[in-house]
Amino acid sequence: MNFFTAKEVKAKVKSATDEIKKGTCTQKRIGLNGGLILFVRANSVKYVARAKIKGKDSSIVIGDYEKMKLSDAYNQVKIILEKAKNDELENQKTPFFKDYWKEYRAMTDKALNLSIARIRNKNAYYNKVLKVFDNYRLNEITPILVKNLTSQIETSTKNLKNCLNTLIACLEQARIEGIIETNKILGYTNQPKFKAINNQVDGYKWASIELLKDQLFEPLKDYPIDYKVYILLVAMTASRPGEIRELKWERIDLTPAENAPYGKIIIPNTETKTKRDSEHLDHVIPLTKPLLNILKHYRELSECLGSIFLFPAKTDPNKPISASQMILPKNISINIDVHGLRKTANTFLVASKFENHFDEKDIDKVLSHKADDKIHKTYNKYDYVRELYRLLDFYDSHIVKNCLPNEFLDLVR
Repeated sequence: MNFFTAKEVKAKVKSATDEIKKGTCTQKRIGLNGGLILFVRANSVKYVARAKIKGKDSSIVIGDYEKMKLSDAYNQVKIILEKAKNDELENQKTPFFKDYWKEYRAMTDKALNLSIARIRNKNAYYNKVLKVFDNYRLNEITPILVKNLTSQIETSTKNLKNCLNTLIACLEQARIEGIIETNKILGYTNQPKFKAINNQVDGYKWASIELLKDQLFEPLKDYPIDYKVYILLVAMTASRPGEIRELKWERIDLTPAENAPYGKIIIPNTETKTKRDSEHLDHVIPLTKPLLNILKHYRELSECLGSIFLFPAKTDPNKPISASQMILPKNISINIDVHGLRKTANTFLVASKFENHFDEKDIDKVLSHKADDKIHKTYNKYDYVRELYRLLDFYDSHIVKNCLPNEFLDLVR
């Protein structure tokens, strides 16, 4: 396949821009072979990758034509296409959970001669918990996915454990039949990760801030921009990964204020992990200058997706991307979890509190944890935005100065 040269692309961009200026069209798509497309508008020219993801054609914004080398754009497309191809080949081997669950029940209920009560229990397990896995293929069900999908389900620990044990048995049968190579959640309910569902986060892997550059950001420098932005937002806001993954553009207010000079992100309490606590305030994240730059730059790149979400699903822009699509690659996850970045932030800020006169209670509010003192929480409605801005500004400045390679610095400047 013949790829275009930078000179040829420049000529095509000029021609398309001239047509737009004349009013012949409002936008222009230029195919550059190899799955790479230039999306030309009056005020922007973006590199876009075209890939078939889960059987559907998807567009993924790669970068700005003015700021990105053509060779780098082709390399990004190659990475995206290879990943999509590998995912597609792997997915084609395994059915969706909702389909296999019916086969599994038809086979095991009869073979085990289950009583009516046991059958009802299994039906209840599915209706209450297990149906959240319906649209995931069997090979996509991992401990991280299980943790993300079940953490907000209102049920007892005992019932959740019974449900997950049933899920494990279902996947183990699929492994025995050769449908999946490994049962990735085998023994899950006996591991510390299960405790993390009940707000005991000791199982999360984390790294000190001195190791973030080598263990997290450097290995991700060639990944797509949307993934890099996701990691940056989680790291630099110390927010829960799910809250960032499902973040909507309408939750971002760029209006300057005295206590938040660059605007803020407002996540309603009903959309956070603390939603069962009606006294808990909305989670307000004051934007620092690097965070503002990230969001403005990413907004320009993702406008053509037309989604209310910062990170829409590849196949449906009206839904947030699934947790399984945003997990860390294996070479990184052996050292750190995305959720572990909250530990990194908390540990660094606590270690810096004496030198900078930080209050440890304010540091805890950065992580938006539940307050232990119910009376104080009921009567105190101060938002602490001023204090949170000071903490995040200090933390983000340190990350920008010491932790980011050039591929990430381009997004924060």
